[in-house]
Amino acid sequence: MLRVTSVALYIAKNWKESVLNTNTLKSMLLLHDIGNIVRFDFEKHPEFLGDEIIRVDYWKNRQKDSILKYGNDDHEATVAMLKELGISEEIKQKIYKMGYWNVEEVKNCTDWYLKLALYSDLRVGPFGILTLQNRLDDIHKRIEKYKMRPELMGFAQELENQIQANLKTTVSEIDNKSISVNDNLLGYKV
Repeated sequence: MLRVTSVALYIAKNWKESVLNTNTLKSMLLLHDIGNIVRFDFEKHPEFLGDEIIRVDYWKNRQKDSILKYGNDDHEATVAMLKELGISEEIKQKIYKMGYWNVEEVKNCTDWYLKLALYSDLRVGPFGILTLQNRLDDIHKRIEKYKMRPELMGFAQELENQIQANLKTTVSEIDNKSISVNDNLLGYKV
């Protein structure tokens, strides 16, 4: 979530037109994946834990607790967690709508915060910033529900074109070299 937020802040800094409210982006993106713990596959991808792999049993227990409390749908778990945290309805709705499954609606909407949030999320993989195509290939390979929806890739490409048209730089410059994860975001109050 820190990396995705850092990508969005980089884009906002390089936005051509009006100034974007980075607080809105931070609030959305620092919380957008909090429910993902319910779908994490510890057996297939333990490497995604990084340094936390030594505490895999702790995380498996947190997952069990989260599934018992919020269910096993990551989007529904996120919405429930956001409600529990008292997050504003506006931010909750933006987070809910920014799923890859909803990319066609997002690319057709006029909400640039939603567009930037989803696009930033679509550029970040488990181990860093990827090109949009590499990230989409990863998503379609790893997540079963997207294997049968190849049309989403075209919608995501259209979204990238919309972002590119509003940038002072190129989307190809969004990479691990140009963007460093901002650890100061850990203390941000949403």
